[in-house]
Amino acid sequence: MFNCNVDSKPVSTITWSSSISTDTNTGQQWTLTQAKCQDTGIYTCTANNGIGQSTTKSLPLNIRCKYIFSQYTIIYTCTANNGIGQSTTKSLPLNIRCLPRINGDLKDEVRNRIGEEVTLLIDVIAYPTPSFKWIQESTGQGLTPDTTQQVATNNYISSLTVTIQQSSFGNYIVTVNNSIGDDKSFTIKIIDSDTHQSPEPTSELNIPAVIGGIVAGDLVIIIIVIVVVIVIKRSKKKLPEESYATFSNRNLEERTYEDLNTRPGVYENSQHTSGGVKDYENIPRN
Repeated sequence: MFNCNVDSKPVSTITWSSSISTDTNTGQQWTLTQAKCQDTGIYTCTANNGIGQSTTKSLPLNIRCKYIFSQYTIIYTCTANNGIGQSTTKSLPLNIRCLPRINGDLKDEVRNRIGEEVTLLIDVIAYPTPSFKWIQESTGQGLTPDTTQQVATNNYISSLTVTIQQSSFGNYIVTVNNSIGDDKSFTIKIIDSDTHQSPEPTSELNIPAVIGGIVAGDLVIIIIVIVVVIVIKRSKKKLPEESYATFSNRNLEERTYEDLNTRPGVYENSQHTSGGVKDYENIPRN
């Protein structure tokens, strides 16, 4: 909001004008609602009460802008003509103050091998002119850029060339500042191109391998079943019956053995009498 205080008698009429527009406004105050970067310019208050010449007072309005595109650099042209000869013109650019920002895409990874050179580049748009500070993250050492040049209006490129050694791989941080807001930092990484990365396992299904695995598994199962069946059949074959002897007591005075299932060895009975009791003893016969 602009405020123009005038002390006059009679009361003055106050008129506002600006360098960015032909529109005018009347009244002691002039309020800009939702001011934009394009509103940056010179604003003039003119007071006139009909007595003598008008009184004017000009004030600059500088608007801080964040992430403003380059098309907000506006060219203003003044043309003068008094009817004699050709008109005279003069053009002036209006540069909007803005934080540094990357122009396009940042190449944040560079690959090469030991002994080779790589060039790290950062391309920014900023106004006023930015400064660039390069450091190697692993050592914290400040590095001097090769060049910092203005390639277009409010467009600047800073480059850093590195001859790669073993200690050169890793992150490099470039900090950009143009006194508008906080510093902006960007990271570029140098990667050893001789480092071979292991291929990522494929997620596709290997159909022949799967089929081969299934067939092999079935064959193993069939072989196991056959072996089990053979073992069971062999175990069910009739084994030689165990030979054993039974005793038959035909009478109290005479007892004989009845060999129901003779073993390969043959036994004879030997009778002993002791105290009126007969004892029998099997004696193997050779």
